Amino acid sequence: MMNILKCALVLGSLNVFANAAAAQAKQIYVLPTLGGTQSMARDINEAGVICGDSANAQGESHAALWMNGEVIDLGIFPGGFYSSARAISNRGQVIGTSQLKTPEGELLSRPFLWDQGTIYQLPALPGADNASGDDINDNEVIVGTSGGLAVVWENRQPRSLGTLGGKYSYASAISSRNWIVGSSMTADYTWHAFLYRDGQMIDLGTLGGHSSYANDVNDRGQITGTIEMSDGRSRAFIWEDGTMRDVGVAHFGDAGQNGIQAVSSSGLAVGSGRFTPGLESAAIWSADGSVYDLGGLPGAVRSQAFGINNKGVVVGFSATDAEFQAVIWK
Repeated sequence: MMNILKCALVLGSLNVFANAAAAQAKQIYVLPTLGGTQSMARDINEAGVICGDSANAQGESHAALWMNGEVIDLGIFPGGFYSSARAISNRGQVIGTSQLKTPEGELLSRPFLWDQGTIYQLPALPGADNASGDDINDNEVIVGTSGGLAVVWENRQPRSLGTLGGKYSYASAISSRNWIVGSSMTADYTWHAFLYRDGQMIDLGTLGGHSSYANDVNDRGQITGTIEMSDGRSRAFIWEDGTMRDVGVAHFGDAGQNGIQAVSSSGLAVGSGRFTPGLESAAIWSADGSVYDLGGLPGAVRSQAFGINNKGVVVGFSATDAEFQAVIWK
């Protein structure tokens, strides 16, 4: 049964940034939980509906949906202890992953599709024990991972996308044009970001780094993610029209950790960066490449942005030493 709690948004700190493309004040609000103390917002659609996960009063983490001033428990498969909603389409369909328990007592993971109040289990690849769902577009094409391989579900049936020559791969995101992005192990055991389109997996390279990971793709064909340097530092990248660009070093320098998690079709991107040494903070990249600190709640030691819509509304989390809280910046 769905558990619905009234949403009492709590106003936090005020964050102001200005640029030619999107000059506006960003206020941070706390989203309510399902009764527990931990929560995380992971995606937002154009109607402003948010998905993620929240702990309930029993301490279990359940997939959650925030809409119309309420938080909704999307449930969990029988016997499981954990579920998480990863993405929501503009049709309101939610994709995520839930544990389930087999008749033999084994705990496995399977993707779920939540659609108009009903939750559907999606199959793993033949022979695979586990699978996870990570993104969905408005055509109900779903991407994720099964058996260590990047997978697309079309008509709710899985198909492997293969690899770039290595053993493993995963798919992170899909656009309305059915462009799929993720990362794959190569023959030399490094991970490279990929674009899968027209039946081909294309290696996007690493821009001189050790590895790269593509996290999102928008309807303009812009791909965003993170490059990992040989010394472990991370930098945000954007790939467009066949060219990968480092969009973190200009602001954060060689030593600053940063990465992009999501990009809207308007060209705004969000993720995190170290504006202050040792402190990770939610960040937004404007269309002109400028980077701004979104900040966190009072007392936060860390914040990160995971999703953004074309209106510039951002979701993610703000954390203290004791708890993670789902938040929205708008």
